[in-house]
Amino acid sequence: MLRPKEDDASCPKPRRRDQSGSARAIVPQSANDSLATHSTDPRWKTRLFVNDKGKVLPNLINVAFAFRNAPELCGAIALDQMSGNIMVRRPLPAIGAARCADRAIDDADAIGLTEWLQGNELVGVQIKTVQEAITMISRENSFHPVRAYFNRLQWDGVPRVDGWLTNYLGAANSAYTKAVGRFWLISGVARIERPGCQVDHMLVLEGPQGLRKSTASKILGGEWFTDHLPDDLRGKDSSVAMKGSWIIEIAEMHAMTKSESGSLKAFITRTTERYRPPYSRYIVEEPRQSIMIGTINPTSGGYLRDATGARRFWPVKVTDISIDDLRRDRDQLWAEAVALFRSHGAKWWPDAEFERRHILPVQSDRYAFDAWEDKAADFLESRHSTTILDFACAVLNMEAAKVGRTEQNRIVDILTNYGWVSGPKDTKTRRRLFTNPKMAKGREVGHPLPSKLSV
Repeated sequence: MLRPKEDDASCPKPRRRDQSGSARAIVPQSANDSLATHSTDPRWKTRLFVNDKGKVLPNLINVAFAFRNAPELCGAIALDQMSGNIMVRRPLPAIGAARCADRAIDDADAIGLTEWLQGNELVGVQIKTVQEAITMISRENSFHPVRAYFNRLQWDGVPRVDGWLTNYLGAANSAYTKAVGRFWLISGVARIERPGCQVDHMLVLEGPQGLRKSTASKILGGEWFTDHLPDDLRGKDSSVAMKGSWIIEIAEMHAMTKSESGSLKAFITRTTERYRPPYSRYIVEEPRQSIMIGTINPTSGGYLRDATGARRFWPVKVTDISIDDLRRDRDQLWAEAVALFRSHGAKWWPDAEFERRHILPVQSDRYAFDAWEDKAADFLESRHSTTILDFACAVLNMEAAKVGRTEQNRIVDILTNYGWVSGPKDTKTRRRLFTNPKMAKGREVGHPLPSKLSV
């Protein structure tokens, strides 16, 4: 069936009930601030679209017009850009009138709003149309609670950021603790000011159970803190779980297997979350707005199991956590970090020289070394290249038939920890060659830097 042309007399255009004035619409506010007071139009009912018989159309455009202009509805709902929730910002009319504001909208609100709209000229409007309008209008009124928190902060000018790990958590006073403490706080600001920016490191608080490491982490994150992540960090469940969170605690790191440590390494460095939310038709790609903090009761055997992944962790031994002082100065810590980021463009990552001199030695002390590594030193220092099987036979006196997948993986890890790299296959044996780049450059071969960790 052919669609009538717009100027076809048999298909009259919808018109506003009152043509005497232009319709007002709220102007979406800046996402940096809390919701502003919107102008309303007391005559909004007279400006709804009607059909050729003068009957108000119960369609999306009229419902949206009501949300933008009715004094009872204007600015009442908004999208929280942090959590993705649609929030009720002030009491809603009708059924929801007695319910408090500053909460996530729910089905009862949609039902109440439908009833109210039906009683205010929009007879026959369906709840589905109201729900669609809620989704659309909330995005026009979006706000960011953490950014709004930053905007409310006023730094008193007293420097605290460089020494916060020492002054509030009892860490050693060193160039290392000053730097990683500063970098971590500024990275928290960066992730809010520039969602999705690269943050490759995670602070790790070491200390005995009962020291209140998690409490300190929760104070820093406030209402945007979580320690509830699924065991499997690779799936969409982790993306869903971290929605609305700014500071995320990774607890019990000492209990992680090597596979879990590898997953955590990839999880830390991710800049976006790509997944399909529950009940949604569409896949979303959201820039990450959170940073990680680990807590651990370390063992004597070390807990960093992957030499390359170990670079992602900044371990700090804490001894005496002053919870009351941290709670008192929490806002000033973030206020200073915001000032450093916004006014001075402070970075949140170390340069290569600082990492080599100050960070790698600390990480090296936490590395869980393989017992086979001590046997490997002399062999590797005298070779330019080797294969997994050559290593197993020469270093471990293993028969070729007994070199399984587990043994192969351990040998590869040892070679990697010593700075060796995987190369092409040997033309004769067709086995993968590992080479020592330092030997290739004519340098003295040995353990790279002060540890098995390489820059």
